[in-house]
Amino acid sequence: MAAASSRVLTFVSGSIDNTKPHYAFVRNGRQYIACVRNGWNTELKTDTQKITALRFAYATAISNMLSAVSKAGQSKDIKLTISYLFRTVKVGKKTFFFDDTLFDSVNEIMAQYFDPNIAGHPFYFSPFDKFFTAPNGVPIYNHFIAAPYFHAFGDKSALRYSLASFLMNNADKINLTKMYDDLSKVKGAEYDENDIYPLADVYEIHGFLMLNLYQWAKVPVLDITPENYDNYIEHKSTTDHRKDFPEYIAEQAFPPYVPE
Repeated sequence: MAAASSRVLTFVSGSIDNTKPHYAFVRNGRQYIACVRNGWNTELKTDTQKITALRFAYATAISNMLSAVSKAGQSKDIKLTISYLFRTVKVGKKTFFFDDTLFDSVNEIMAQYFDPNIAGHPFYFSPFDKFFTAPNGVPIYNHFIAAPYFHAFGDKSALRYSLASFLMNNADKINLTKMYDDLSKVKGAEYDENDIYPLADVYEIHGFLMLNLYQWAKVPVLDITPENYDNYIEHKSTTDHRKDFPEYIAEQAFPPYVPE
C-alpha cells in the first residue's frame, strides 16, 4: 500500500497491492492517497450514476467558487500602491485581489437560486464586521460572511463541503448548470485598466490576479443527462469552459505564466 508523510504530498513512495486506480483527496485540511479495492466497480454504467456524477462536478465547482468568495470576505490583507489599494486573498497557490462588487454580484445571482420557495432558505454574503487600513481609521472596509452558514449547513467544518452536499441534495430544485455558468461570469473587482494600469503589470509586479470566478470553471456547460456525462468524460482533457473568456485568454499571457 502507498505511504507518505509530509505536510504537502509532493512525493509518494510505497507499493500498490493491486492494479486498480488510486487518487488523492483532501479531508479536513489533510491530504490522503486512496486506492480502489479489488472488486470495486469504477465504471459508471447506469443513467442515475452518470447524472449524479455530472451533478457532483457542477456542485463541486460552485462550492469552490463560493468558498473562494467566503475566504475573500474575511481577508484583511491589503497592498497599497501609488494609484490603487488592493484588497487581496490567497486561495490555493494564487493571490487574488477583489472589492465589494464581488459580493454584490454573487448575491444577485444567488438570489435567483436560493429563493426560500426553491431551496428552503436564502444564501448571501453579508457585512458582519469592519476593519481599518490605517491608524487614523480611514478608510473602512467590510468583512463579509455567508449569512446562512451557521444555521443552515449544519456543523461541518468547511463551507465548501457543506455547500456541495446541500447542492447535491437539492439538485432536482436548483439548475446547477445555469447557476455554475452565471457564477463563472462574476468579476472580482471594478477595475479599469485605462484608469489605473494593465492587469498584466499587476501580475508581473505584485503577482495578483483578479478574483474572477472563472478560475474555478473548467467544467464545460452541459445539460445534466447521461449522454452528456459520456461526452464530458470523453472530452474532459480538451474542454474548458473558460477558454472563450477574453479575460482568461489574456491572463494566459501574463508573465510568467505556468499552466496548471
